[in-house]
Amino acid sequence: MGNFKVTYNKHTLTLEDLSTLDGQNWLNDQVINMYGELIMDAVPHKVHFFNSFFYRQLATKGYEGVKRWTKKVRFAVVCLLCLGKD
Repeated sequence: MGNFKVTYNKHTLTLEDLSTLDGQNWLNDQVINMYGELIMDAVPHKVHFFNSFFYRQLATKGYEGVKRWTKKVRFAVVCLLCLGKD
């Protein structure tokens, strides 16, 4: 069972990644990013999920570090939820 993997689009989770869902563990980036992708594909209205690296870039480099990330995304209303590790 050491080679167990779950794949969805460009995301792959290993058994070690999935073990972060058990108990009081911190979720890792792979779990958060795959969940975001699942949300974008599951909801009937248009949503966009920035991967977990977005917050790190925004916090360290400010707007300049993330301005290219929204080049292909048009927002009418923006609701931003940042999940940081701090």
